[in-house]
Amino acid sequence: MLDPNSARSLKVPTSTEPCAIDHENKAVQWLWKLYAELWDEQMRNDPLSATMIGICKQSSLPKRNNSIENKGDYRWNSYLKDLSFEAREEHYESLKRLNTQLTQSNLASLLPETEVDNYEFLSEMLRVSILSLETFDRYEIPTTHIFGPPVMLPLAGNFHPWNSKEDIESFLARLEAFPKQVTQIIEAFRYGIRTGYTLPIESVQALISICKAQGEKDAVNSPFFESAAAPFEKWVGSTEALQHVIEKSVLPAYKLLADFLQDEYEPNARQTAGIVHWKDSKSIYQGAIEYYTSSAYTAEELHAIGKKEVERISEEINLVRTRLQQTDGSLASFINQLRQNPQLFAKDAESIIQLYKDILGKIRYKVSDYFVNLPKAELVVKPIESYREKSAPPAHYYPAPKDRSRPAVFYGNTSEPTTRPLYAMKAVALHEGIPGHHLQIAIAQELDHLPRIRKEVQGFCIGYVEGWGLYAEYLGNVMNIYEDDYDLLGRLLAEIWRACRLVVDTGLHALGWTREDSVQYMRENAGITEVDIQVEIDRYMVMPGQALAYKVGEMKIIQLLQVSQEQLKDKFSWPLFHDCVLRSGAVPLSMLERNVENFLSRQR
Repeated sequence: MLDPNSARSLKVPTSTEPCAIDHENKAVQWLWKLYAELWDEQMRNDPLSATMIGICKQSSLPKRNNSIENKGDYRWNSYLKDLSFEAREEHYESLKRLNTQLTQSNLASLLPETEVDNYEFLSEMLRVSILSLETFDRYEIPTTHIFGPPVMLPLAGNFHPWNSKEDIESFLARLEAFPKQVTQIIEAFRYGIRTGYTLPIESVQALISICKAQGEKDAVNSPFFESAAAPFEKWVGSTEALQHVIEKSVLPAYKLLADFLQDEYEPNARQTAGIVHWKDSKSIYQGAIEYYTSSAYTAEELHAIGKKEVERISEEINLVRTRLQQTDGSLASFINQLRQNPQLFAKDAESIIQLYKDILGKIRYKVSDYFVNLPKAELVVKPIESYREKSAPPAHYYPAPKDRSRPAVFYGNTSEPTTRPLYAMKAVALHEGIPGHHLQIAIAQELDHLPRIRKEVQGFCIGYVEGWGLYAEYLGNVMNIYEDDYDLLGRLLAEIWRACRLVVDTGLHALGWTREDSVQYMRENAGITEVDIQVEIDRYMVMPGQALAYKVGEMKIIQLLQVSQEQLKDKFSWPLFHDCVLRSGAVPLSMLERNVENFLSRQR
């Protein structure tokens, strides 16, 4: 039975979509109504993500529905995700119900041609969302050291609205809900111990460190206080209530989880790096491949593709090494030689952030020649918070909400700054910023002709999203962003690192590779720092399949680019090609291919 205090039990006004009310075609109304229902289901299922997405524009929420018109998806701001088995089953059944309504309604035959993409997107999203819950997205793994409530909750204050006393109350309620969520996490982990689905010991140890770091802080030194103190002073004149809930609810919950993980879960954590010894591991991993790459590749096929790409990119790196007159030894020994030159590495944390800002500023001057539209949302650069920097990638991106009430954030990792190569930073800036994730996601949010759920990043379109990010690194060469051979080396090392992911991820989860096998392969072929190798391998171990999306997506986009250039010849236009790729938002790669084919037929 569901907890009556769960977000899933909350009765809120149902949102809608403009075409669900105003379109003259009843089939279109019905399709967009299903989109609205799926939006509500997704937001209800993950309230913290709903807050991070932020306010929906009034064009997406009808004026007649005043109770949610100005709140958008701040409707669940007082809640955290219900991680109980019952809530998961209800979410699963809700998705199956929506899928049945879509597929058994004869809807496809009644829609105008302009709505075919919307129908196919919704059909595919429901199908693979259900598939994920049946395979790799497991109840027994409610959190990892990379992603989950203990890692994400400290960020909540950064994305919470602070416009009224009601916002103060909802933030307190959300923090007060954390002990209940920790209890659910422990219940799920215990179930995993009984059924044999557990995290690898390395992830458990990292998660223990995260929980201890949070649980042992003073309330006023915690990220929960730092992000919320000023709004509390403004709206209620005191931080007393905030300090109280942090001390009485949040910090003890972190300590409880750390103690459980250390005393009970760690001794039962899996000793194998990959999931090969899980029951039904082959079908579980195949589900992850299909979800993250929107393709039917097998693990063996991706492993072979990865090795072939590593060989190809290695040859390009050797050409750069020849120009640098550093051809002796292996790639690993060459990288070690580079590390002996402090001028190629950052001096301190502040210089890393400033360099990212400078690079992004230079890119902005050139990017307009290659795109029809540029994003309106502001992008700011910040360091990754100290509590999570050790297990974080070199950089990552958080989008702005659709109403741009706060900026998008480019987070740069400044831990161990003297190990951070300067020659890698342009590729990182292109990937996470412009024309990478920031441009793609911000432009998608501005596509008012699409249902809301198509404007936000969807997990099953990660092949498109991360493929676009890696393609943006490739595009930096076209735009002359890389100014010398060291910059170009940084781009190639970033690409070979993603090619290595195809080899290592499949090796871990399908071919029985050990952690040391994976580390050694990355040392020999990836060209990234030892710190990043360790972080990367631990990430692959707990996110089967996700690392495959980057190279698979990039290869598809480059293939479509080359086909477009070959067919259009002198008529080829960079802005028009990119507009074709971007104007439908993130889509499965098969839909992207069809969109480009239609674009080419119109251009010829």
